[in-house]
Amino acid sequence: MLHHLMIGTWTPPGAIYTAAFDDEELTLTLVKKSVIAHDESISWMSFDHTKKNLYGASMKTFTSYAVKGATDIVHQASRPVAGHPLAASKDTNTRAIFLLAAKKAPYCVYGNPFYDYAGYGNVFSVDENGAMKENIQNYEYAPNSGIHGMVFRSY
Repeated sequence: MLHHLMIGTWTPPGAIYTAAFDDEELTLTLVKKSVIAHDESISWMSFDHTKKNLYGASMKTFTSYAVKGATDIVHQASRPVAGHPLAASKDTNTRAIFLLAAKKAPYCVYGNPFYDYAGYGNVFSVDENGAMKENIQNYEYAPNSGIHGMVFRSY
């Protein structure tokens, strides 16, 4: 059986690489290189609950893509890093580093920046198709923190 793996890049130029893993032959084959915006290379990705939308932490933005198939990935939206007024500035080293898509309604996307001016997590709503819609909340944490992972827990 074939399984598809989507891989981002830490540095520009932006691309999403799709590889196919055959679990019987134990082979990994590059299927497609999907070119995305040059300055929106993806350091971290998360699928939504339907696996039809892919969200990325992309330099100065958080991005969303419709995944219509393993080789059909279409950009939907880019939303700037929010919280501190200088976070999204081209003159700072702040960078979107991590994000996680909620698996339960209202299916928001939670993102975290890194480096300077990164003391805020960002919450983005999604539209009826799963595309990132708008920044609806920023939660403050220690300015020198570096969030590299999150989990959701239901009670």
